[in-house]
Amino acid sequence: MFNYCIVIVTFNRLSLLRECLEHSIEQITRPSSIVVIDNCSTDGTREFLDEFSKTVCDIHIHHMKENIGGAGGFKRGLQAAIEETDADWFMLIDDDAILDYDCMSQLVPSFDKQIHAYACVVRTDDEIITMHRRRNDSPVSISEYSLPSFNCDLASFCGLMISRLLVSKIGYPQEDYFIWFDDTEYSMRFKQITPIVVRTDAVLNHKINRRSDKEEINVISWKNYYGTRNCIHAYKKHKQWSKFRKAIYFTVKEIFCQIAKGNVSAVKLYCSALFDAVVNRMGKNSHYLPGVKY
Repeated sequence: MFNYCIVIVTFNRLSLLRECLEHSIEQITRPSSIVVIDNCSTDGTREFLDEFSKTVCDIHIHHMKENIGGAGGFKRGLQAAIEETDADWFMLIDDDAILDYDCMSQLVPSFDKQIHAYACVVRTDDEIITMHRRRNDSPVSISEYSLPSFNCDLASFCGLMISRLLVSKIGYPQEDYFIWFDDTEYSMRFKQITPIVVRTDAVLNHKINRRSDKEEINVISWKNYYGTRNCIHAYKKHKQWSKFRKAIYFTVKEIFCQIAKGNVSAVKLYCSALFDAVVNRMGKNSHYLPGVKY
């Protein structure tokens, strides 16, 4: 029997959460349980989840007192799933990840006891988004998606399924990353234990605004602090020194670029990220909170 739990992290996206939950519950191969981490939403999510939990068996709702980010959300969600359910496998998704109804049927673990991580294909607007499944830090080639399956060594939390045994060996995601690079750092811990097997018939629809995301890439915001800090810290933590030096090089290059532009706030952001990564100053930084742009 395929005994699995779906772990969902949500924040202020009630309409997407409704669809995410509907597709999760109505999987052809039903989950034995669902855990939802509400990251202190203010859009009616709390009230909806409290009512929803009265109509669905074995759903575990946890309302956070503050927004602890995606990293904290997945750490708390996975911890709750381990402690409160008897599931052997855990599917990790955000509220904007809509599983195809047969997605989990396609991810039924093989009899290979050496495999402790599986992942599905991520699509947006019917296009495969390759950056979610990487090998040696580069997206797996689109040509490999024509195969029944392939292995990768890094994966986002957008449709990543891991075993209880794997969690017992590597622990939980690093909560103090807050956002960005937490899934990459977590995947780095898999290396000595298991590859990540991507099943190409298992698909989820990642409902993001691609135009907005592309525009955001060109804007320096609070997210750049966490992305830069966590990237450098992860390479240092895992002793990947060539990548560590490369990350520092590009950060210093960006600092000089922002100096040339006269963007003092951005210079401070990247300097803070670099310094904090080197001295292990992690967690949520009160100077870089959601919504701020530079």
